[in-house]
Amino acid sequence: MAYFIDNELLKGKRVESLFNIKKDKFSQSIFNFVSKNNFKMLVDIASEKKNQISKFLYQFIIDKCKQNKTKLPKLYLIQQKM
Repeated sequence: MAYFIDNELLKGKRVESLFNIKKDKFSQSIFNFVSKNNFKMLVDIASEKKNQISKFLYQFIIDKCKQNKTKLPKLYLIQQKM
């Protein structure tokens, strides 16, 4: 009994073996869950993280403006001539 507990359960060999046997079934179940709930999951994540997302997007825009500060006035002038 002690050997079984030490070598099979505590080292995770038995659990790992069971997961490997059912790997395809687990993968398919996860894929099906994500496929069915993908849109809802994205909406939930966006709703929960809206402050972080807005800060990230704001900083991204500022960084791109700084990187392209010499190009932006030229692009603006070209756009105004059209």
